[in-house]
Amino acid sequence: MKSPGSILSFYLLIALFELLAIQMGWVELRHFSKPLLMPVLAYFAWNKAGSSTPFLLAGLFFSWIGDVALMYDHLRPFYFIIGLGAFLVAHILYIISYLKASQKSSSQRNFVWVVIGSIGVLSYGAILLYYLSPTLGALKAPVHLYAGILVLMVLVALSRFGKTNSLSYWQVLSGAILFMISDSILAINKFATPVYASGIFIMSTYILAQYLIVKGITHHAN
Repeated sequence: MKSPGSILSFYLLIALFELLAIQMGWVELRHFSKPLLMPVLAYFAWNKAGSSTPFLLAGLFFSWIGDVALMYDHLRPFYFIIGLGAFLVAHILYIISYLKASQKSSSQRNFVWVVIGSIGVLSYGAILLYYLSPTLGALKAPVHLYAGILVLMVLVALSRFGKTNSLSYWQVLSGAILFMISDSILAINKFATPVYASGIFIMSTYILAQYLIVKGITHHAN
């Protein structure tokens, strides 16, 4: 079995090819680079994340389904729904992973930080949905549902403060926030207004988000 460091280096190499393919318009390369990302991360996470392993691996599997489906949403709109549903399930599985990679705590300091952070996350989600809602059409209900689960995923990551080691906490929270940013750019670009270099921004934040979530969960186990 390869060392964890070499597996993650391979992930970053694939990520580099994926971003280069987006920038250069090499569509054929993306048929290989994008679908490889999540399996490589899953290989790293296998047997590395304690009791949360099955849920983390399942989340990566549904993320892979979402990745592949969204590659073809320009061919059939139904692929977007498949991708949206797959990532919704992935977020639910990540929520369970975060809860399992936590310890009980009731510190007043934890409570204050979580409340302040939660207000910020909820406000961001509400403003984004308010901005997007007039443009969503028939997809308004599923997008709102997805956004609610996405925000909940970030809130649960935020709630781990004081319930895990510092490295695990900040990696998972940073990954969750980057995931929300990636999805925000995707939604704005798709439903509202074109975003400059949207493909690069969407995938770079997404690639880093998944990397940090996996690293954070495994650091809790270690």
